[in-house]
Amino acid sequence: MQSLYVLPLCLLPAKNAWLRSMRFGRIHLSWGDVTEESFRESILEVATNPEYHRRISRISRLVHDQPDSPKERAVWWLEYLLRNEGAAHLNQESFARNLSWPQILLLDVLLLTIFILALLGLIVWFVLRRINSSGKSKVD
Repeated sequence: MQSLYVLPLCLLPAKNAWLRSMRFGRIHLSWGDVTEESFRESILEVATNPEYHRRISRISRLVHDQPDSPKERAVWWLEYLLRNEGAAHLNQESFARNLSWPQILLLDVLLLTIFILALLGLIVWFVLRRINSSGKSKVD
């Protein structure tokens, strides 16, 4: 069983990696503190410490705890398709047949997004106009 190494490259994964490190006791290095030596030491710590191996093994057992094997699950789904004549109720195209074009294209969501962006643009324009007009001084 291998240990988990997380090397985030943007803000959101970095936050998630930091939260995981706090929750599961993993090593966290911030970008400002990373040196070649600290990076090497943290990898060696995770690779050689049996506590990390124990935790990852426990998480692996939890993830792989399934009532049946993938082969049995595939056989069940094939039998399900045969029993239900192809299972047309699971076909996504059958859902779209009952929708109108505005619903399919999500025009309401698109129009709401355009309205919100236009409103935000107007607010920024008014604020910038107010800043520019208050910044001008009258010359006597």
